[in-house]
Amino acid sequence: MKNGGIADASTTRKYGGSGLGLLICKRLCQAMGGDISVESQVGVGTAFHFTIHLEKSASKPDASPEPPNEQEGALPAFRILIAEDDVFNQKVLQAMLSKMGQTADLANDGQEALNRVREDSYDVIFMDMQMPVMDGVEATGAIRKLDLAMQPYIIALTANAFQSDREACLQAGMDDFLSKPVNMNELHHALFTLKQFRQRA
Repeated sequence: MKNGGIADASTTRKYGGSGLGLLICKRLCQAMGGDISVESQVGVGTAFHFTIHLEKSASKPDASPEPPNEQEGALPAFRILIAEDDVFNQKVLQAMLSKMGQTADLANDGQEALNRVREDSYDVIFMDMQMPVMDGVEATGAIRKLDLAMQPYIIALTANAFQSDREACLQAGMDDFLSKPVNMNELHHALFTLKQFRQRA
């Protein structure tokens, strides 16, 4: 995509914009396994280049896409809490869950998540590891100390995918681990694992 013309002749330049447009595009590209780059020259224009990884569909063009991991079966309606301080990540995860027929409440930090668990019952919490006020590890420890009829299934969300990070999450009392960016199949499988866990309990 190219945008020619004088660099500061726009309303955004005159009054100042939020700067979120490119950030959102970048995160969308990264969520699909790619990235975005820019080439700009004053008086000439700006070119944006992006790459994403897509799988070739085996279905016919007019066929309706199948839901992810259909072989695992339908999911029940879970009571879900997303503990995440990044608004963009909140919306992406909510949209992915919505495609699975799920809805989710939001907490902007670990302390909010702890307060919500005290007030309401949740089947599963998607817990970001790095949050202000109270991080995911501290919040999980506090939740595990609560006298609840049933403890929530806590799934860690982190940008670090090392085995040591996974072990740290489990040692903190979390039940599962998803690395960012989360994809639909991984998310569905995590909820399907919870379904099996509850059926055995």
